[in-house]
Amino acid sequence: MSGIDVPRTRTGIAIRAALAASWGLAILYVAVALAAMWHAPRVPYADGWGFLGHFASKPVVREILREDNGHHEVLPHAVRMFELRVFDAQQWLQVGVGIGLLLATLACVWSVLRVISAPDRRAAAMLVAVLGLCWLGNIRTLGHANETVHAYLVTLCVTLGIAMLGSRGGEPPSVRATATAALLGVIAAFSFSSGLAAFVALLVVALLLRARAIVHLVLGLTLAGTIILRRWSNAGIETAMLQFAPLSQLDLLLRWLAGPLVYAIWPVTDPALAAHVPTTPLRTLAEWMARTWHEAFGPVMLARWPHLLVGVLGICWLASVTWRARLGTSRPGMLGLGMAWFALAVGGMVAVGRLHYFDLHPDQLLAQRYLVWSSLFWAGLAIATLANAPRPRNVILVVLVIAAGLLPSQFWMWRHGESMREVANTTSVAVAVGVVDPTLELGETAPSELIHVLPAIQGAGAAMFAWPETALLGSSIYSSRRHSVPIAGVSIDPVMNLLGPPGRRVRFHAASDEAKLVLVDADGVARGIAIPDPEAGGWLGWMRGAEQGGPVRAFSLR
Repeated sequence: MSGIDVPRTRTGIAIRAALAASWGLAILYVAVALAAMWHAPRVPYADGWGFLGHFASKPVVREILREDNGHHEVLPHAVRMFELRVFDAQQWLQVGVGIGLLLATLACVWSVLRVISAPDRRAAAMLVAVLGLCWLGNIRTLGHANETVHAYLVTLCVTLGIAMLGSRGGEPPSVRATATAALLGVIAAFSFSSGLAAFVALLVVALLLRARAIVHLVLGLTLAGTIILRRWSNAGIETAMLQFAPLSQLDLLLRWLAGPLVYAIWPVTDPALAAHVPTTPLRTLAEWMARTWHEAFGPVMLARWPHLLVGVLGICWLASVTWRARLGTSRPGMLGLGMAWFALAVGGMVAVGRLHYFDLHPDQLLAQRYLVWSSLFWAGLAIATLANAPRPRNVILVVLVIAAGLLPSQFWMWRHGESMREVANTTSVAVAVGVVDPTLELGETAPSELIHVLPAIQGAGAAMFAWPETALLGSSIYSSRRHSVPIAGVSIDPVMNLLGPPGRRVRFHAASDEAKLVLVDADGVARGIAIPDPEAGGWLGWMRGAEQGGPVRAFSLR
């Protein structure tokens, strides 16, 4: 905030207070997002199991280049493969790379927004960018290492590409800058399918900058070449034919854009979530509001209204800002417009490519995995508007109100992220022991896929199979060599097992700060692993085989 020249009047003091609040909130949101990324589970979750299984069993180059569910993730797969080969897929590398990519995206955005002359508009624009990238509505991406690598590589390429095209301010871009932006579009497209939408953003920006025909030709040919290359790489792979139902897909797109609003007010729209609001007065109010919403619009994840209205307002806002930009706009304004058009194109791709899927699973239209993109739509619109706002004092107050209003959602989305992390950790322990109870909550991990890929992962000695605790299973444990941990309140229940013979689920209490404990039967053989269970309190673990008739003991490896 250096270089701010604000008169020392009552108005000046108010502006300084607003600036301090804006930067304070921006730092807070970034810090919380980085904390969520750092606390991501160090085990596979959801798609991560499939990635590991393929990487552990197939040739390196073919797996890096292969298409998976419509996505080409060449660079992200290279990072994942390297981590598997060198670091036993312990997720540390992906966590670090994801954090670096997010910070690089924020740095790129700031390099453009810093030219805004008015300090309050500059601070407000950066706060909006931070909200778009770091709000915990994106916890599905922020909280899982394999998601951060592809998502924030795409956001970095998109923002860098737009910045390159606008590097001359309001002047048309050079051919060299266009070629660089086109290359970044290719990288984005081969990092995740959403990255293909980067070309929509680049073409819109080039059009608004009144670029020469050669610029459009370079971008268009690069887009065509990218599509052809993606199709060629799918040779021999059966892919679903695209279906076109314009009205249905427009309906999906408009409702998809409302995703951030849905999660921002989630507890007052979903009766099941409202029942978990912590304090009685707030819970009573939330339950009343959720019931009212449910009676008026139906289940929030399936409702058409007011989601459609929100989407229509967003499209109208984008059309208005874009129309004004044809007369000229600043480099920050161009960045915001590019981000918004990119996100809109992603939504269009989702609506077209997943039409049949949403017919079968209508609740997935607003799934959290899409929020990382739909959030950018609204952030980009706000940045484009702020870049040329005529009354900066008013707009910074609006942005502050929005940022402050989103703070409660940070709490419940963090809790949601914790629940996903707990599911990932308990699943990994059950897998390490080899006893996966059919009633165990697996979250987004498909049991059939888990069963399919486990032999390859175990054969590679990766992920939980690289734990020292796993290596001890089946061997004798001597207290003179390990540290015995006193346990109490032991509860043992027999469970069925998706992976083989029945086993046991073990719950107990122990005063230990270890991350994992080895469970040993009365005969001295290690047959299980347990971890802390924050939800129920105490510890939770699984053991192989039937109960041995003697006390179960716990040992730590330190």
